[in-house]
Amino acid sequence: MRVLFFLFLVLTGLMIAIPPQVKAVQFTYDSTHVTLWYPTVLRIDGKLLFAGQFRVLEPTSNPWTFDTLRSASFLCGKQACNTEANPVAAAWQKVGGDLRATELDLEKFRGFLASAQQTQRSMQDYVSSNSCEVLSKGPSRPAFACSASEAQEVATTTCLIREMGAKLCEKGGKDVLPEDAPKFFRDAVAREGCGAIVHEITGERYNLLDKTIKKYTDELGITLLSELLGVFSKDLKEGFDWSVAAAKTKACIPSGMLLCRQKQSAWEEAYSLHFSKYDQPIKWCNEAKVKLDGAAQEIVSNEKYIAIGTANLSRLKGEQDRLEKLRETRSVSHFLGDL
Repeated sequence: MRVLFFLFLVLTGLMIAIPPQVKAVQFTYDSTHVTLWYPTVLRIDGKLLFAGQFRVLEPTSNPWTFDTLRSASFLCGKQACNTEANPVAAAWQKVGGDLRATELDLEKFRGFLASAQQTQRSMQDYVSSNSCEVLSKGPSRPAFACSASEAQEVATTTCLIREMGAKLCEKGGKDVLPEDAPKFFRDAVAREGCGAIVHEITGERYNLLDKTIKKYTDELGITLLSELLGVFSKDLKEGFDWSVAAAKTKACIPSGMLLCRQKQSAWEEAYSLHFSKYDQPIKWCNEAKVKLDGAAQEIVSNEKYIAIGTANLSRLKGEQDRLEKLRETRSVSHFLGDL
């Protein structure tokens, strides 16, 4: 009995004196699990325990490799265990930090987006309620107004149509009319449109009596004039009595030039008066448009950042879930196996 008791004391002394032998270490996202080759007395959280394994929660300031009871390091084979951080916990903590940073970024960009959208709505309301589009454009230039350099060509073209080119005008007019117009109307509208150009440019009264035809002629005079300017050339002189037409055209041109220049002058005066009268409101409208454009750009940028952040958030959550299921185990041989 004494011998057995003596052996027990020796073994107990050795167990207390010799640092614990590590058999395996398992890393998880929240702790480090250590398994010993044989149970031994340990001091864990200030308590003495007899155990063959223990768990260290992460993060921890005390490395699991140090045996506080014996003031010595654990043994990994013949050597003392090296202090090693838990790689799974470190990766999980980094992902957690990235997640929090991404969530803060998303919250920030969502705030920026909401602010930009509010600015956009406010500026749209301002532009609409203050008729900014109309103010910024000013009075529209009359269809038959002309600058000094344009007067000769505009007047000559319309007078040529009047004196020489009725058939040519009608053909050109039909080419620019809507395709859904019936043939009868296309022919009639072309004739009416040519007449409207000539009477308008010469200052004579001209009324379209047929409401059905007028449906297609609201801006026909403008369209025909723009289509036919410069269309007359030497190749088109055939079939016309130029000696007679030239005299009629010459008599027509001065009144046409005078009328289009008068319209130009009246428009220029109205244009200047408009921008002088509405100078400050126009500046405010322009500022509103600048803010509106800036808000639109901010909305596009913030939506882009939010989409990127959302995708990154999803990826990080997936990585976090993977790490929480990961068990990384490292086996350690017994010191007798290394002898």
